[in-house]
Amino acid sequence: MASGLQRLVTQHGLTRVLVVSCHSDYVMTALRPDWVFECDRHRFLTFPPRAATEHGVAEPTVPNLIQAKPLDDVLAYVQKHCAHRPAEAPEVLGIPGPLRSRAGDGLELKVRRALPCEWRHFREFHYKDPSLNGMSVCFVGLIAETPVAFCAVQLEPVNFLQKSALANPDDNPAYPDEWKQQDGRRLYREHRAVVLPQAQGIGVASTLCDAIAYFIHKCGADFTSQTVHPHYGSYRDRRPYWEQLRGNRKEEASVNGNLKFSHWFTGPRDAASQLQLQKIRLPDGLELPA
Repeated sequence: MASGLQRLVTQHGLTRVLVVSCHSDYVMTALRPDWVFECDRHRFLTFPPRAATEHGVAEPTVPNLIQAKPLDDVLAYVQKHCAHRPAEAPEVLGIPGPLRSRAGDGLELKVRRALPCEWRHFREFHYKDPSLNGMSVCFVGLIAETPVAFCAVQLEPVNFLQKSALANPDDNPAYPDEWKQQDGRRLYREHRAVVLPQAQGIGVASTLCDAIAYFIHKCGADFTSQTVHPHYGSYRDRRPYWEQLRGNRKEEASVNGNLKFSHWFTGPRDAASQLQLQKIRLPDGLELPA
């Protein structure tokens, strides 16, 4: 339906078409709007003008993010920018600052929420699979305001960490008793992670993953990462706030002959982990999707 509506609007040059929906997975895939307002997150996304292709379908573009608070601000923004569709980037209304952490020597990595469509700028550099789950929660890492990395996580249907800790405490003694008793405690799993070639080798991937894991941890959820990439997976063996899962680097859990690195994020457990995680500054106002 969304793709059919997009064709109708494009072919007939329709304007002032407003779509209200409880779904968002078709945004910038089947439907390419000028702007999106997410009521549940109070987020207002605008998209710069797009040049049509030879087939009459415009390529998707990276959104400008506005954290809309008063409704008057949203309406004023729409009237000023969207009606005239200016080529220049619009100003940003009040938005909670992005996550900030360190990458490499003296470089600051900013992490912001992203739309799944932004994956198209990174997918060709993924070492294994260019596909992306449409239900992913996505993040982009920036150095000097330039996007250099992408990470997507997804909600697991069952929190197997909590379930395993309850059924077999000896398998995962590090899992806190307090977390075992929390009904509905969610588990997120890293789905895709990519760093552009020009930013590789300076710790961007591990810094990005740590920042997202810490953010999810502070939101009261669990986070796990499993990968066969030897360099990306092994760094967690050395970090005090990551704990190995039972199948970590075990032959019986290998994938096509490659050992799989399997970890979950514990958060700060001692002075060493607390000191390292203090480098990640979490702004107020960030929340996980409900």
